[in-house]
Amino acid sequence: MDFNNSAANDSDFAIFDDYVYKSRKHFNEKFEHIIRVAIDECIIHNDWHEDIITSTILRKLRNNFSSFTIESEQARGRYNVTEWEVYKNTNKNKLEYRYGDIGFLIKLDFGDGREVVGAATVEAKRIYNEEIDGGKYSTPSFGALKIDQLKRLFSSNVNHRTVFYDYIVNPENSSRFPISKILPTIHLITSKLKNRSVYKHTEDFSYCITHRFFQGYELNYSQNVIDDLRGARSDVSGTPYLVVANVSLNSKLGSTNMSLIDINHDIYRVIPRDDDKEEPLIATHTGN
Repeated sequence: MDFNNSAANDSDFAIFDDYVYKSRKHFNEKFEHIIRVAIDECIIHNDWHEDIITSTILRKLRNNFSSFTIESEQARGRYNVTEWEVYKNTNKNKLEYRYGDIGFLIKLDFGDGREVVGAATVEAKRIYNEEIDGGKYSTPSFGALKIDQLKRLFSSNVNHRTVFYDYIVNPENSSRFPISKILPTIHLITSKLKNRSVYKHTEDFSYCITHRFFQGYELNYSQNVIDDLRGARSDVSGTPYLVVANVSLNSKLGSTNMSLIDINHDIYRVIPRDDDKEEPLIATHTGN
């Protein structure tokens, strides 16, 4: 793995005030940059916990990319416009989170009323190391990784994935390289890897979202899974974080003009946009 790429706070990363991106690859580069910024912020503020890292990543991504379209896809007649929102689960009954930490509900509109909703579910694990967790972790590892838990998550959704939050410190100048990698949970169960050697089997979390989930690829279309994530069942409390996206594949307009996916607003609340440590947005719709 090449850890010599630009760090999260590099100043030469161009930001533009637009929501149209030249290509999905270009959009992914911007997306990845913001994820690194979010992880770096959690390290700086000593907030190295899965819940806080997840919240920070999703909030910053939503704040910077809440609506976007891909120029190169328009050129071939695929008028892709994506709008999305992020919710926090406020259910205080502590019902079982059988799907992991993050749920995605993606509605795809193919035009003329042809719509379909799919789901994705993700468990988050952060690195344990000596700097944060003491001498027990002189060799960094994913200390909270439990195979039994992963098997339960996989049984709830065969497309389930696990994302890793990590950072590498450059010994020459002590700079940090933030990392977010993801893979199918069944691969993790099978390999039984619990340290950084798992990365050879992963892809960037940003790529999984921009190239898979936001295109409707590799989702679960089971109505039971969708209803569980929506919070529609009394015995299942959804997921701690829920991403809801509308993807129009037939829109030349500046918005999807689609009805939002119906979720249980008694338990889900939008993560406030102003809850960002009162800092300016890094990129309010980057582009060009």
